[in-house]
Amino acid sequence: MHETAPLYLAGRMQWVIRAAMLALVVGTFALWASPAAIELGVARRVLPSGTSWITQQAQGLGLLVSLVPLTVALLTLWQADRLFELYKIGRGLAVEAAWRLRRIGQGVLLLGVLGPPGVAVLSLILTMAAPVGQRTVAIGFSAQDLALVVLGALLLATASVAEDAASLAEDHAAIV
Repeated sequence: MHETAPLYLAGRMQWVIRAAMLALVVGTFALWASPAAIELGVARRVLPSGTSWITQQAQGLGLLVSLVPLTVALLTLWQADRLFELYKIGRGLAVEAAWRLRRIGQGVLLLGVLGPPGVAVLSLILTMAAPVGQRTVAIGFSAQDLALVVLGALLLATASVAEDAASLAEDHAAIV
């Protein structure tokens, strides 16, 4: 690889991140616009088969609830985009880069924590039109939720070490 390969890769990663952000927004709105998509993409994940009662009200409320993790994901990806911008301009070891990494870790951790209550609220929304006695609250903690929490904690620990190293490097640069 030649000397500019890391810069090229950082720029490519920014395009991938921006495409992911767009796909998340479009996908979330498209999902909640279609009862069939809700049945396949959400209801199947949070409820036993055939127990959802998808109404327009459920679609609207489901979209509103989904905006919380969507916003966290978009803010986290935006921090990643800004981190790769720092890499591109040669400031990957700066304190700001460690700060961005910390924000990414916080976002990933928060996404893992939001998973179980999100499932519970969505299960209530998708069964609120059901007859009394058939309404459901699904409570669960998936391997994905656990992985996000662990990954978020790992990123936070890495950011803490990176921040210390960057501060030390800046101190040494100020002395010389």
